[in-house]
Amino acid sequence: MEALGLIRAQVEWCESNRVEFLCCPEGVLGGLADYAPADIAVDVGGGQLQALLAPLASDKVATIVGFAEVDRTGRLYNALNLSLYLNPNAKIALDWTHATSKMHIPIEDTPTEPTTNEVQLYAHIGY
Repeated sequence: MEALGLIRAQVEWCESNRVEFLCCPEGVLGGLADYAPADIAVDVGGGQLQALLAPLASDKVATIVGFAEVDRTGRLYNALNLSLYLNPNAKIALDWTHATSKMHIPIEDTPTEPTTNEVQLYAHIGY
């Protein structure tokens, strides 16, 4: 995803200018689940998010990025990740996912399933 290079440049600017939080636009990595093709969506459960966000690692700047997430059944979610690397081997992160069946379908504009939200706070320590 070409946005990663642009975000990495902003992380470096933030580090040199003592900015502690970088908040990227909603859906910056691949778009919103409402419109993103499934092949661009990130498989968080399969570890794809860790590899995708590795270039943004910083022990000075917490980065917030939005993306489309896909689960094992193929359902798409709008998601965000907030990560702060304490050192190269330790990270504290928060993941939030939001799903609704109301995906802007022109013919049917009423949701058929309830909205769901999930929040995970975790520490990743290791090599």
